[in-house]
Amino acid sequence: MPVTHPLTFPRPLVLPGAHEDGAYSRLSHVAADLSLSGDCYVLSALRQYSACKTRGIRVWTLSRYRPDGTLASCLVTSQEAENHRRRTSSGTNVHGNDLCVLPDGTVALSSDCNSTSLLDAELTTLLRVWKDGRTGVGEKRAGTDEDSECSFAAAIRTTPSGRLLCVVSEAGVHRWSGKAPNLIGLTDGPLTPGHRPTVEVFACLHTPEETRRLPSEGGDTSLPVPHTDYRGAPAGGGNRPSPGIVAAARARWPELGRQLQARTFRAHLNAYAVVADDLFVVPVFDDWRPTKNSKYAYALVDDTGALVGRLDGPGTDKRSPEPGDHHAVAADPARGRIFHVNQSGLYVWSANGTLLTVLPTTDKAYRPLRHLKLMGCGPEGDLVLIRPEHNLLTRVEVPDDLDRLGDAVAAALADHTRQRARLKKQLSPTDWLWTREEAPAFL
Repeated sequence: MPVTHPLTFPRPLVLPGAHEDGAYSRLSHVAADLSLSGDCYVLSALRQYSACKTRGIRVWTLSRYRPDGTLASCLVTSQEAENHRRRTSSGTNVHGNDLCVLPDGTVALSSDCNSTSLLDAELTTLLRVWKDGRTGVGEKRAGTDEDSECSFAAAIRTTPSGRLLCVVSEAGVHRWSGKAPNLIGLTDGPLTPGHRPTVEVFACLHTPEETRRLPSEGGDTSLPVPHTDYRGAPAGGGNRPSPGIVAAARARWPELGRQLQARTFRAHLNAYAVVADDLFVVPVFDDWRPTKNSKYAYALVDDTGALVGRLDGPGTDKRSPEPGDHHAVAADPARGRIFHVNQSGLYVWSANGTLLTVLPTTDKAYRPLRHLKLMGCGPEGDLVLIRPEHNLLTRVEVPDDLDRLGDAVAAALADHTRQRARLKKQLSPTDWLWTREEAPAFL
């Protein structure tokens, strides 16, 4: 049965006056993942400002929902307050924009700077934090020890065998001092509070030579990443796979054109997906003023870093992921399927990239898909969709027989519409912000 439920926020943390004239309030949902038991974890961020922006808050929460949609637990991972442009933070700030439930049920939060935090499945205990002590090329943050400097990954995905696909950020590759996701590899063991495995790198997005248009722009200023391995040594600092996936994709598919600004390249971490133990989806987008007509590819890369193909579509113009920022891809390795949702419809591919079916939003039954974003795929193959402007989550059961997919999705969308109307009448949210009286937990 399809399930639709609100993504709630603790009322005690809402800024007074945030819904008055001239104020600002926005709840965004950054990432989601499902456990083997069917629990859904959602990472959300609320940003609110009072009128004239004299006061403001930014609160990050990690919520755990049961398969029936009931809230099991909620944890505040980061909280910042701003009063007359003076910003303060409270509690233990665990930042992250990527979420992964590990095979043992532990929850991993990761950020672009490779900081990775582990929490228990019940969201009651911070088990371990690996935080990078370097803010850029050659810069070291005070008060960090050798172990914390090594950090871990910017994004993590689990494979069917239990290994972890990791995307690791590097500094000095993209002609600026900040870090950006670049190295791609598989771990040689599990990630636990007492053990950080080595990431065996098999590919990278760019090499420094590919991001520099002129010799005067300098050489490789990146540093080796200690917890990685490529050909027997830490990756980075001149030791990485070549060519990069982006350059290889543009060489193989000339219609992608020449990359104009590697500095503006966005990795779109929500589009990385595990298709099999040795096959992965890696997005290749050019972020130099992207439009719905910009060329792109969802590349299929094996565990040696070779391009083995790409997803057939979805295409450009009205079928492009660009309108509304619908870049996410999810995969169901057990059934060999790959999913994508954008404003034009729901797309399903086989593991080799062959398009199996499309449910177009031009069909009235699938029209609500225009407002939904794909957030993930569960162990049983069910899809997690979120309606951002209404803060609603819908889980869609995908049948084994794709001939019945249309009926299943149509039923889930019809239920979504009914539940939205019922919940709005019952709970009367303000600006579609669903609140609850219970105070959240803090680390």
